[in-house]
Amino acid sequence: MNQSPSHVQNVLQHTTTSLNTSSTSNPIPNITQSKSGHSSYSKSGQPTISSLLSQQSLLSKQNDSLHQNSELNTNLLPSSIVLSPVSNNVCSPFTQSPTIAAPAKRARKTSNSSISASNSNTDSNQPFSINSSSGSVSSQQSVINSQNTANDIKTFSVPNEPSKPILESSFNWISYFEQHPDSSAAPVNAFKHVPLTNEWLKLINNLKVEVPNRDQPPFHILERKPSQDQLYWFATVIKISGYWLKLRYLGFEEDSSSDFWMHINDKALHHIGWATDNQHYLTPPMKIIMRTYKWEDYIMKKILNSRTLPKNLAQKISQSLSSRFRKGMLLELVDKKALGQMRVAKIIENIGSRLRLKYESKTEFDDFWCHEQSDLIHPVGWSVSVGHKIISSPEYRIESATKYENNDFSSNDCTPDMFVKTKIYKKNETNSKFRKNMKLEAIDPLNLSSIAVATITEILSDGYLMVEIDGCNEENGKFCYHSTSSSLLPAGFCAKNKITLQKPLNYKKKFDWQTYLKETKSEYAPPEFFRKENKFENPFKVGMKLESVDLMEPKLICVATIVAVVDRLIRLNFDGWDQEYDQWVDFESCDIYPIGWCHLVGYKLEELPKNNEEKRQKRKS
Repeated sequence: MNQSPSHVQNVLQHTTTSLNTSSTSNPIPNITQSKSGHSSYSKSGQPTISSLLSQQSLLSKQNDSLHQNSELNTNLLPSSIVLSPVSNNVCSPFTQSPTIAAPAKRARKTSNSSISASNSNTDSNQPFSINSSSGSVSSQQSVINSQNTANDIKTFSVPNEPSKPILESSFNWISYFEQHPDSSAAPVNAFKHVPLTNEWLKLINNLKVEVPNRDQPPFHILERKPSQDQLYWFATVIKISGYWLKLRYLGFEEDSSSDFWMHINDKALHHIGWATDNQHYLTPPMKIIMRTYKWEDYIMKKILNSRTLPKNLAQKISQSLSSRFRKGMLLELVDKKALGQMRVAKIIENIGSRLRLKYESKTEFDDFWCHEQSDLIHPVGWSVSVGHKIISSPEYRIESATKYENNDFSSNDCTPDMFVKTKIYKKNETNSKFRKNMKLEAIDPLNLSSIAVATITEILSDGYLMVEIDGCNEENGKFCYHSTSSSLLPAGFCAKNKITLQKPLNYKKKFDWQTYLKETKSEYAPPEFFRKENKFENPFKVGMKLESVDLMEPKLICVATIVAVVDRLIRLNFDGWDQEYDQWVDFESCDIYPIGWCHLVGYKLEELPKNNEEKRQKRKS
């Protein structure tokens, strides 16, 4: 929502406390507020604080109403942009000598000078705008003693104390950023299954925030101690790495010496106006306190056409992580020791939509992790319905098949509507064209760094296929993919994209598809049978960093780097690990996450291995 010049000027008019080198300094002249709280104007004709109060009240009511409308909360643009308790902290720190602005007593609710841009999305595509040409600030100021002056200002440096990882043993991204300042991160909006993905580009564009002042003035030089110990100041985003933001206090300009990192979900990161609402003072860092005499004008210019965080950011993140998959619910899960069969499993934990599952039919505790959108899990009754082998009691197979057919489930059953929809084929249409014994290329589920020669061994219902890596005759060499899976590729895909194709086991000759088809008296599945999309854009680039599940040890999430991008596929190398542990995944895989996702949900991000022995121990564990 655009704000008029008078709206904006209002947010820079509030009470302040001054820091001064003179014990008899006069307050900074500014727009006054009538004692009655009614509208009044200064001699210059500029609107006063109270002249805008009725508009503030109306906007606040509109914001509250819009926040209750979930449909309008999908677009995260400026919300509650308010410069204040220190608006006056935004007030010039100098009269004729250095000062720091800080607010005096908070005005009555009916005289609140804060003007909020809509938290909602009625005009959310319009940036919050500030008119920097209008008047000055503040109303009341106090001074400090002359003996506590310039020396104090010069001796306080900015402590660079980054936010700590949620889990003590997790990989520390901030330390990594400091050691690798040129590193590149995959953007949050590239991941379709994570919080804020749809709003991300609008959210972080020209973003301004309020953060704790890490270089705040010592209270002993202030005549009146602030009501809150922590002071705040404005910051702008310098760099974005996943959910991590590199920030710089406004006023530092090109000086990067005090830059710092904060997570988008850090409790100390706030929208513009938060300090006002919570009676915290906004004061410039000591290092830059003497760089300008008119902080209010400077801040107004810097925040012109800016955006800030929505007030309900934490709520939106929480809502996006809500899940229908509850502890104790049953589903069907691929047997990790025999991929060609399914087992019944129970959910025992859910962290950020990642499910920890326990196989029901096994006496020993044997768990497995996967995302709730993973194609390794299915609803109760799915296996019997599509004709997939499942290890379970005869009673379960009968009951689950009846539930699935009649769509009549128990309260602790995971139902079909909870899972990602795949194309359903009618009987006798079974992806209509794929046939048993057709040859193709497929990502090897037991060696995810390889794409191998494979054969369709069975046609299931609803478009599902059983596929086997050629030369692997064990039960664990078979696996189920939907016919639209990007893990299934036409013969010749690797040659076309200059990728080494894994030959059939014990095949000694130089591999050539035409020769191999003649030798095996088989046919390949034509390219037109495979997943086709006229329009898609793989947003990932070589060199980007992200967090990825180690699919061979799916309880682990590790730091990874994209080393190749081919069509829909990306190849990941786990930092600190050899390329034999690389894995190919679809760019829309639910097993990859932006930097900072583990920090967001409280999941451990594995530290980089220091040596080969540590690598072996990680794999064994």
